[in-house]
Amino acid sequence: MKTGLTILVSQGSYYALIRIGRLRRVEGDEWELVGARVMVRATGWRTADGYVALSEAAAQGPGKAWTLLPASVEPEPVWRGHMLRPIVADAQAWAKECPTPEGWIE
Repeated sequence: MKTGLTILVSQGSYYALIRIGRLRRVEGDEWELVGARVMVRATGWRTADGYVALSEAAAQGPGKAWTLLPASVEPEPVWRGHMLRPIVADAQAWAKECPTPEGWIE
């Protein structure tokens, strides 16, 4: 795990929760997600351009395959044990949807 723009897949009750935001370590297994946005598949598993895997979206941006809910105002606490799949995302590909917070240090 490392600080930076990350897509987190967390366990949910029926569905997994997928969020993107700037991840930073607080201490131990405690982390927080700054500017967290919930990601929702816009068109199911397929788009007009074909299948878009979560790892592809991390590298290329959301494109038409993903809809993003508004960013949380406060950092969201996250425990490492609840992160099923952290995927490092390309900050430039996501610059429009997830701008770097003022004063952010990687």
